[in-house]
Amino acid sequence: MRMVNETQYDGRALRMFLYAACKAEGMDTNRTIHVKYARANARTIGWGRYPSGLLSNDGRFIRLLLPRDGNFDPHYWGRVMAHELAHNRGVRHREMLGGCIIPTPEECPTPWAEGIVVPHNDPKAKPKADPVVTRADRAAANLARAEARLKRAKALHRKWAAKVAYYEKKYPERLAAARKG
Repeated sequence: MRMVNETQYDGRALRMFLYAACKAEGMDTNRTIHVKYARANARTIGWGRYPSGLLSNDGRFIRLLLPRDGNFDPHYWGRVMAHELAHNRGVRHREMLGGCIIPTPEECPTPWAEGIVVPHNDPKAKPKADPVVTRADRAAANLARAEARLKRAKALHRKWAAKVAYYEKKYPERLAAARKG
């Protein structure tokens, strides 16, 4: 099973949950499951691809949109997985028990989800950087770059001044005649 977890839910526990859901529904685990956060007030909580006969669409893709607050009920999400896995089998909403809604616990019991806990790891708060320190560091870096440019400019100035001095010393008559005429 390939799982792409773009949430703060514990990846190992989430993978165990998804694996158990596939096994309980009698589906193989050779599929991609993309787990993301749901948008605020979102009506869509899952998306399962129907098989279409195309090589690019073999019905082995599911997207789950989990709540941001960490409120993960394994029985509810087990029913969501059963619904999305039914889509992977090719079942349309009108053919499902209860239409397109997620089945009730009576219609789709999930005893396999008993005891599964999927913890939500709170994101670590980034320490606030002092803006004065940030600006001072940026100014120091800009000064270092300016000093490097100045050093290169001084080296170029010495190089060209030496060449001018060489030609004025070696060919003074030719330079004087060319500049007059």
